[in-house]
Amino acid sequence: MSERNSAQGVALVTGATGGMGAASARALAAAGYGELVLCDMDAGRLEAVAAPLRARGAKVDVLVGNVAD
Repeated sequence: MSERNSAQGVALVTGATGGMGAASARALAAAGYGELVLCDMDAGRLEAVAAPLRARGAKVDVLVGNVAD
């Protein structure tokens, strides 16, 4: 991740409850992105991904839906 994006940007992660999406969310949070928006169709699984990120101080919003629609 470039420093330019770190602690300033907003990252949208679609498919956030899948393996790649959740890993991407963790990596972006670790890189210091200012805000993460996690998107998927399963609210419960989204919260399960978001909760540990929030516990580490990340600002995380969840969006329940399908970006393909």
